Amino acid sequence: MNQAVDLCQRKRRFVAALALSVALLSSTISTSERPAQAANPAPSPFYRPPAPVVVTNSNKKGAKPPSQATAKAKDETLILQSSKPIVSTAQQWQKWDDYINIKSEQEHIPLTLTFENGGGGAMRFDDLRIRLAGRPLASIRDFKGTSGLNLNLTEAIGVGDSLLTVQGYGQPGSRLAWKLTTPKPVATGVNPNSFGLADKVTVQGKNFSERVAADRVTIGGKPVTVVSAKKDQLILKLGTDVPGGKQDLIVMVGNYRCPAIKVTVKAQPEVSSVNFLNTAPGQPIVVYGHGFSTTASDNEVLIGGVSAQITSVTSDSISCNVPESFDSQTPQWYVPIVVKTNGVESKGTVTINLSQRVIPNEGIPEQ
Repeated sequence: MNQAVDLCQRKRRFVAALALSVALLSSTISTSERPAQAANPAPSPFYRPPAPVVVTNSNKKGAKPPSQATAKAKDETLILQSSKPIVSTAQQWQKWDDYINIKSEQEHIPLTLTFENGGGGAMRFDDLRIRLAGRPLASIRDFKGTSGLNLNLTEAIGVGDSLLTVQGYGQPGSRLAWKLTTPKPVATGVNPNSFGLADKVTVQGKNFSERVAADRVTIGGKPVTVVSAKKDQLILKLGTDVPGGKQDLIVMVGNYRCPAIKVTVKAQPEVSSVNFLNTAPGQPIVVYGHGFSTTASDNEVLIGGVSAQITSVTSDSISCNVPESFDSQTPQWYVPIVVKTNGVESKGTVTINLSQRVIPNEGIPEQ
């Protein structure tokens, strides 16, 4: 009887010891297969977690092959930055550091950070932990069994370099890559296409920033003020220094320059002086002022109401010849000079005396 009890107790001790050994062995195998992740860097002030982070996935099962629409969508996207392939060299946890660089004004445009786990026949990482500026950004769970992951970083990352840390576990050859993109801005038209300095001017297009600070517009190389901004339109306020005539209107969004649009500026020119106080008919003179068109045919110089032949122009001077229709034998005093640019008559008062005498204008009015 005692022998039977002793045998039973021995069996119980053996089973308990066997179960403990199996548990310890399982724990050791699990730890060796997927070690703990490395330490994380300290948070950086450049990154502000998006609220909310929009997560979408690609390469879902049953997805259709790429089409022309897909190719068009790629043409409408700008790649601001992309990584070199991140490739596992051993079946263990590994860590890679990279930097996302945001230039001035790019912090206000739509930003999408896209990860591709595997792809192109490469193996995927089995586990991933991704941090931006020391803060958790994504993990393998966010991929939801697919190879692609898109994260919305709009208004979530500041100007400068932000540390991107990838910790991955996978078979040797497992591959990961990332890219930072934004929709390509397009300026399609200006309404009206011909306008004066006081007119309301609207630029139509798509993918503009809704933050006026990220949208810049120049006309004839001169910056103009963006008073309001939507994704499909910008409303402008022109300055007095915008040159008249046919000019290039250029929109820049987050440092991306859209192709120029030709516009006509009906700026009111102003005359301020002439290089001669007294000259003879047929002689060359230079009329000074500002707001002239740099296209000669857009300007007209009227001396005493008679059109003068223009020989050269800048935005602040026009060279022309006094009409020979004036009689040099009959002097005329204080003959008005008027400039019309794109049909707009100049302001300011400038006169010249016409006779056989030639007197340069040295700033001393003739008595």
